[in-house]
Amino acid sequence: MPRLVLAGVTMVAVVTLARPARADGAYFGLGAGAARLDGDLDRLFDTSGEVGGRFIGGLRFDDTALEVSFFGTDLHDADAGLHGSYSTFSLGLGLKQYVPLNDRISIYGRVGLDHTWLKNLNGGLRSSDLSGRGFDLGTGMQIDWRWHWGRDASRTASASLWLDVGQQRLRLEDPDRDRITGRIAAVNLGFTFQLGW
Repeated sequence: MPRLVLAGVTMVAVVTLARPARADGAYFGLGAGAARLDGDLDRLFDTSGEVGGRFIGGLRFDDTALEVSFFGTDLHDADAGLHGSYSTFSLGLGLKQYVPLNDRISIYGRVGLDHTWLKNLNGGLRSSDLSGRGFDLGTGMQIDWRWHWGRDASRTASASLWLDVGQQRLRLEDPDRDRITGRIAAVNLGFTFQLGW
């Protein structure tokens, strides 16, 4: 408990003392977290004890960003006796809209289209891989810090800590045209680095 209190006090102090951070520029980041399944995916697979992640890169213009993402989660068979392991990999393109709460904290919403591959990594119920299209919706909160650099301090760089909650709707198909549908709800905690112009 003392560590959590200390971490909270430190974050509040840094947010209070940091400079405003919103700026145009290119950014990249990564996060890690956990996921929950629904639909056919929940009937066939389980994510208990598994890890997911999200890699992002994009261009931000004022409070709007065009973002490319690569994300997914590990899975195993819902039937514990089958011992199969799988992973989903999704490549997406989307828009993100920020709503500043103050100079350093923003909330955002995002929407995008993606293509997903569900890969069999080891044994289990499904021996064939599946793939298909879907869409991804999400929201989150972001805290920003900014630094000036260069000879005349005209260039900026910023770092952000974010918490993202998203839901992905999928329709996947294997080579035999066997289809499964479902949703993946994911929560990720991550950071982003941005170079301003």
